[in-house]
Order: sequence, then C-alpha cells, then structure tokens
Amino acid sequence: MSAASPQPASKRGFLEKRGGSKLARKWKRRWFVLEANKVYYFKERGDSLAEALGAINMNNATDVRPLSKVSTKRFPFEVDTPTRVWQLSAESEMVRKAWLDVLSQCLRGSISTPFNVTHDVHVTVLDGILEGLPDEWKELLRESDFTEAEMKNNTTAILQVLQFQAEGPQTTGAGAASRGRLARDSIAPGALDELALSPPGGADAADAASARRLTDNASQAAAIVAAFSALPELDGSMEVLEALVDGTDPAPLFGTLVKIGAGGFGDVYKGVHNESQSVVAIKQIELSGENVDMLGLQNEIAMMKVVAHPNIVRFAGAYLEASSMLWICMEFIDAGALTDVIAYREMSEAEIAYVCRPILCALEFLHQFNVIHRDIKSENILLSSAGDIKLADFGFSTRLDPKDGKGQAEGQVVGTPYWMAPEIVRGQPYGIPVDVWSLGIAAIEMADAEPPYCEFPPMRALFLIATHGSPSLQEPDRWSEAFRDFLARALEVDASNRATATKLLEHSFIGQACSRADFVAALDEAKIVRAQIEAAEAEEAAAAATAAL
Repeated sequence: MSAASPQPASKRGFLEKRGGSKLARKWKRRWFVLEANKVYYFKERGDSLAEALGAINMNNATDVRPLSKVSTKRFPFEVDTPTRVWQLSAESEMVRKAWLDVLSQCLRGSISTPFNVTHDVHVTVLDGILEGLPDEWKELLRESDFTEAEMKNNTTAILQVLQFQAEGPQTTGAGAASRGRLARDSIAPGALDELALSPPGGADAADAASARRLTDNASQAAAIVAAFSALPELDGSMEVLEALVDGTDPAPLFGTLVKIGAGGFGDVYKGVHNESQSVVAIKQIELSGENVDMLGLQNEIAMMKVVAHPNIVRFAGAYLEASSMLWICMEFIDAGALTDVIAYREMSEAEIAYVCRPILCALEFLHQFNVIHRDIKSENILLSSAGDIKLADFGFSTRLDPKDGKGQAEGQVVGTPYWMAPEIVRGQPYGIPVDVWSLGIAAIEMADAEPPYCEFPPMRALFLIATHGSPSLQEPDRWSEAFRDFLARALEVDASNRATATKLLEHSFIGQACSRADFVAALDEAKIVRAQIEAAEAEEAAAAATAAL
C-alpha cells in the first residue's frame, strides 16, 4: 500500500457510500479525497490514486443536497451526475455541512456542464460517426458504455438522448434539491371529505367505487375549472407569490415544530395546527437562497390549491414569514413513501393492484382537467398506516391548454429518467399518456424492487427507453397473464394507443387487489424487516467504530 494520496486536495475524510440497487443496499466506509473537481474514494486511508475504487466527476454534477434520515444514517446526502446518483453519509452534521459546502463550490465553479451546452452545437454524422460533439458530450458517451455498433446504428437516438441531457431535466419549485419526500397524515376536514378513499376490495367494490368516483368528479368539474381560471398569471415575481399565499404570520398558527427532514433549500417539519389540531408537514424554503425557482414554487402552490382529491395529498396552506421564508403545508401521511415498502419487502400482485388503483383514480381526476403530474414513481406515492394511498409532489406538474383536449407539452424535459415515457426522451410533443407510462414503470418497480434499466447509468437508460420499446418484468413467468397484460397496455410505446387511466381502472388486474386489512399487514411486515436491518447495521457500525479505536 502506498502512502501517497492525491495532492493537493481541497477536502478529504471518511464517509459511508451506499452501493447497489437491490433490496437493503449496503453502506461501506470509504476514504474520500477531492482533487481537481473529482472526488476519489478508496478502501483505506493512504491508498494511492491508482488504488482508487472510483470517482465522482464534479464537472458533470448537477446537484448536491442533504437528505433526511436514510436507514440508520442520520447525516446522508446525495450528489447527482448524469451517469449516477451517489448516496453518501457523514458521521455528523458538521462533517456533512463541510462536504456540502465544498461540493457546492465545485458546482458553482465547474466548467460548462452538459446541462449548459445547448447553444452553438453543430453535430454531423459521417459514416455513422458523430462529429463535432462538445467535450462534455463525449465524456458522457464514454461513461455510458455505448458499444461501437450502438453508436453507429443508433446515431439519431443517441443525439436525442444527448440533447435531452443538455436541456434538462427541468427542475421546479426550490429546484431538485427541495424534492425530498414529505411524510403526512390528516388535516382539517374539507369539502371533499365525503368522497370515498377508494380502498380496493374486489371487483364488485371496484365497480361501485368507480361509479361514485366519476359522479363526484363530474359534480366538481365546474368549480375546479373556475378555480384554475381564477389563478393569477404565474411569472416568478414576489407579487404573484404573495397573491397565492395566505398573508397570515404562520408561526402562531402551529404548535412546536419537530424537524423530520432536510432539503437543499430548507427543512421539513411536523407540526400541529393549533385551531384544528390537524397534523401537518411543513416545508420551509428560504427564498433568498441560491437557485430558488420562484416560478416553479408558484406552479406547485397553484396546482395544489386546485387539485383536491382523496387520493392526492391534501394542501394545507402556504404562508410567507417575514417576506423571505416560504411555508408550504401539506397533510402528514404517517407511513412514508412506497419506496420504503419496496426496499424491505417483496410485493404480491394483489398488493401492487391495491396501490395502482387509487393512483389511477388520482390520474383519472387530474387528466379530466388536462393536468399531467409528470413524476409518477414510488417516492411520490405516500402511504398511511391505515392503508390509504396518496399521490404527492406536484413540483413537475402542468396543465395543458384546456382548449385542446389533446393538449401537448412541446419538448419540455421534465421528470425522473427511469420512469420517463419514450416520447419525452425523444423530444416529441407529449400529453397525459406520459403519466400512464410512468404508472406502468412504477408497477414494475413494485414487482422487481427497481424500475427497468436501473442497473445502467441514466444516459444509457434513456437510450434504452428511446430504442427498446416496452420494458418487461425481470422474470415474466412469475407473474399472471392479467398483470402482464395490464403492463402491456400501460407501456404501449405509441402514446396514441396507450390505455387511459379510466381504461386501466376497468382492467381485470385491478379487480384482484387485496383488502385494506391485508395491505396494512404488509406495511407492518415491511416495518419489522426494516427495523431488523437497521438494528444489524447499527451493530455493524458500532463494531467498526470500536475496531478503529
């Protein structure tokens, strides 16, 4: 072992790195060294550069953000690059902040990244070879492991994916860093409380609930359209934000706040509304912070004020404190995100159907009003300990032109790569069918514990989405014909032939959903497994700390 470490280094120290993408991914302690805008990691302190296990290229990084507690790790954070999302953990808040500060400086001081080179790029194709690529694009191609045959036979698709990387993905709200989960429960009763929460309970129950669902949605249609029309024109200004929020000072409205998470632009708290005694989650965003997207925040608040539905997490108000701190309040859902169930327990078809049905109900409702969510995935599906399922996070949502029932979003690069529909990746106009595709990918995620192509870097995954048609389950023969047909209809490559949310609600697979009681039992099982794994990780970490003394 050589004693020569990379010099000079602007930051070094031990961190834990999470690897793999399957159930209960392991954390490993590594020595990290930042040099020349690359973060190298080593098995042992003092290893030579040649012994580096890998490196994070901060020249290509797009975001650095703290996370709320992950497993037993109290001080985790993430680094986003076009080829991977790196999940790391520090031993203390002070150490985490030091790393976040220096890595954020790398972001601000890095050379033009692939996300900023959309202009003056002139690429030609000569004998199947791409000529004129910017250096950053060439590096993306190298890191994505394209074969020579793929490069030669799929130049158009590869150019589309490169352009996709150059243009986005678009961030909204306080930027990608603010897009952590909010756990939520219930809030003061509202006008929609009488609507059914749509727990699946077999075909008969599904038919009855469907009839009620459509009737209730129709009765609300005029009021919702009027509410959309009454919204101010969103322009990113403080004046419009002030028009969208409640002018009341929020601090006296809530009791003691308990911090439950952190984002790159603020913290998330759990609180109780003093008057109603409702439990809420409060996201506090410092508007004077860097890269705060005011237009995105306006969009998120405006959308949530209008799209009230039993299977959509309920908006509880937005406030400005001292004109600089934005409070966004949502109902608190106590069992967290579907991601946590997928990570610790295999899901059955009946449980997958149970989750799909209420999300399809929410999508049917949104699509009725030309609203697309654009970020359907397990992280944005919240669960209560009572078995309720709710769709969350409207930071990427948009409303298409209501004058055109087939409204399309022209070339907006929005969403999370592995769940994206092929028409988005290809840069084509798209509409509400993109949500159905993402729901289909989320169903595969529930079955296989990860979305298709998750083993590949995002760049290659986007290429496969654009060129390989409908993805399949890892072991199709394990699953019923009904489930496979459901996926085939949701994942139809031709968006014009893709099933609607309403059609999928009528599919026989949805009628096979388990009971609410069975799903609650599944949640309890996942919670037990998680506790066991966290206890084992804590014991392993304690042993490692003792051995290091």
